[in-house]
Amino acid sequence: MAEFHFDPRTRREMDPEIPDLQKRINYDFDFENVVAEIFALLEKKTTLRGFRLAVVGRDHKKRPLLASPTMPRKGKASRCPLLSYPLPLTNDEVRYTFDVFAFETPQLNRPDSDLLEKCLDLLYQAVNKDYHERDHLSGLYNRHGFLPRMEKELEAAKAENQPLAALMMDLDHFKNVNDTYGHPVGDLVLFEFASVIADAAAGHGTVGRYGGEEFAAVLPGHGEQEAMELAEAIRLKTEKIKVWVDKAGGKFVAPTCSVGVSLFPGHGSDVETLIHFADLALYEAKNAGRNRVALYPLDAPEARLTKLKETVEAGELEPLRDLEGKCKILSLRGRDLVPGLPLAVAVDGPRLFMLDGQAKTVHLYDGKAKKFVADLGGPGEGPDQFEGPVDLAVTADGRALVVDAPSHVVKVFGPDGGFQGFIGGRDADGAPMFGYVKGTFNEPVAVALDGEGRVLVAERMNRRVQRFTAEGEFDGLEIPLDAVDVAPPYQPDPRDVAADGGGNVYVLDAGNSVVQKFDAAGAYVRSLGGPGPAGDAGRFKGVVALAVDRYGALASRLREAGAAVPAGAPGVVVTVEAGDVNRLQFFDVDGTYLGMVDFARLAEKLGRSVRPGRVTVTSQGNLYLVDQEGADVLQLSFAGG
Repeated sequence: MAEFHFDPRTRREMDPEIPDLQKRINYDFDFENVVAEIFALLEKKTTLRGFRLAVVGRDHKKRPLLASPTMPRKGKASRCPLLSYPLPLTNDEVRYTFDVFAFETPQLNRPDSDLLEKCLDLLYQAVNKDYHERDHLSGLYNRHGFLPRMEKELEAAKAENQPLAALMMDLDHFKNVNDTYGHPVGDLVLFEFASVIADAAAGHGTVGRYGGEEFAAVLPGHGEQEAMELAEAIRLKTEKIKVWVDKAGGKFVAPTCSVGVSLFPGHGSDVETLIHFADLALYEAKNAGRNRVALYPLDAPEARLTKLKETVEAGELEPLRDLEGKCKILSLRGRDLVPGLPLAVAVDGPRLFMLDGQAKTVHLYDGKAKKFVADLGGPGEGPDQFEGPVDLAVTADGRALVVDAPSHVVKVFGPDGGFQGFIGGRDADGAPMFGYVKGTFNEPVAVALDGEGRVLVAERMNRRVQRFTAEGEFDGLEIPLDAVDVAPPYQPDPRDVAADGGGNVYVLDAGNSVVQKFDAAGAYVRSLGGPGPAGDAGRFKGVVALAVDRYGALASRLREAGAAVPAGAPGVVVTVEAGDVNRLQFFDVDGTYLGMVDFARLAEKLGRSVRPGRVTVTSQGNLYLVDQEGADVLQLSFAGG
């Protein structure tokens, strides 16, 4: 006789699989296996047949995610299910549905209904627990969800002595879609591309959105021929995508994709190496004209990699696009221009502002007069003094904005160095006041200007960015990182803020090793970068600072230096990593990796190591970078800069 459990909530006997599945969700969670067991339980104990868990896209289309073995053939599965149950997330948003396609009897009896209700509750718990590992646009695993599953598949392949393939897939010229038709159309294209990949790889492996328009797949049991055939199938199906932008006018987007393939054990035996070689193959597919599949050659890949490293050390950009050989570096301390301990730097034409953390002063150097002409602030608690300055920016009319974190304000100094007031909360007497309401600060950490001269301030304790007019009045824009649509798995930790010439706002979230991009209205656009190993180009480890070229000059300089910056790019995003990495990375404003300056490779040339800190971009396309280790400020210029 079957064992039953008693459920005091319903005062009914309960199948033993229910508490077992509950334990699996709570303590030993594997999403696919849990859903498969729920499907199997319903198949075994009810008259229902043909189950599907689907993801609901932002266009309200369903994309199959997981299905039971008794799902009808593809032709019949495309019709409407007989029953469809929404599985809301904890925020009441419906992103998943559970669909039933067939009955063995003409009606749903009470025992079947009771078990279905319990299984729906389990599915609700499972999708909510799994959701943080999903990309919220495509419904595929995000990087955090994909990489552990790839690691698991690779370990199984090693144990069973089986082949395995990795694919890296990228939409061709995707930036043109966003620039021409806008991000809503771009999101639809991404969703359709993700659906093609998921359909082609169903039953073959695991897929994920690796970042931006780049997707990844791991295919256990696939050797060279099987992997290339599946990659080619994805390429061909992508050619058939058609996203209408104007049906009456006959306008639509018809994307293509490039695919890179790597193999275990031929290319390597760890996740990072396989991703690396698949990415190199993808790069070769792009260079060969796009809309094609490439396998990174299996002939002595280690020797090819050694040659590749030698090419990089020689200062050539292809294919890793390292920029050290194209970068001129000047030490300002070596020119007697850096007093004290620099924390941040800003440039206004020939004038250089340097925040000295030791003296708690901003030193103003006039390049035309070739001398220091003023000191702003100084240690103290007075209105024109600093308790703990951490960042500064300079407005177009020459005013200096200095973040004084302990005072919870941004202090403003005029072009002549005189104190003009502060930005932030005020009490009834007009004195500085910290707080949580809009217009006040709680541990401000960074200040920046957007293309229209408005002031952006990032706060750590309130985990948000606020925007103020050029006159210092709160203009109503508040961007709380806690409410970011991508739902990062860790508590947001804003450390820096910047803006491009179009008013888009970029926030460095050090807690999640990501740069979040928002439009001028504060709506979330996308994430740039993301956590990754120290050697992973385009990912972050120990990211500490951020700058954005809002003038477009740096984009031109990098293009002259040989970096693959798209013509007409509105700007470049610069990120700074310290600690074990010590490098700058460059992205276009849509998050495409452009290149890096790795100071570890420059140590011999410079005669010392560099630990980079705050960075700023000038209107001429040059960079000024704080070197925390050498208590220095470095000027970096590219090509003719």
